[in-house]
Amino acid sequence: MMDLARYQEFVDSLAMLDDEEMRFEYILDLAKRHKHDEFPDEWKTDDPLMHGCMSKVWIVHKTKNGKNYFRGHSDASSTSARSRPSDRSA
Repeated sequence: MMDLARYQEFVDSLAMLDDEEMRFEYILDLAKRHKHDEFPDEWKTDDPLMHGCMSKVWIVHKTKNGKNYFRGHSDASSTSARSRPSDRSA
């Protein structure tokens, strides 16, 4: 779980990047830093599978203490790292 200050830092960093491709690269870099974070096989079911993607992408949502948390994983070579930015409180 992250605090609001870290979340705001992430939001501010994305806002400074006015190029969509640069934002994508920034998010991929963050994901690569957390590529060894656990994403259990039991989460890789059809229920959290995103449809319309060329690769398999899973997004798992959990609610705890009134906050929403998301974890993501993709089997694509360009995004195979676990996505820590999606593991954020909303």
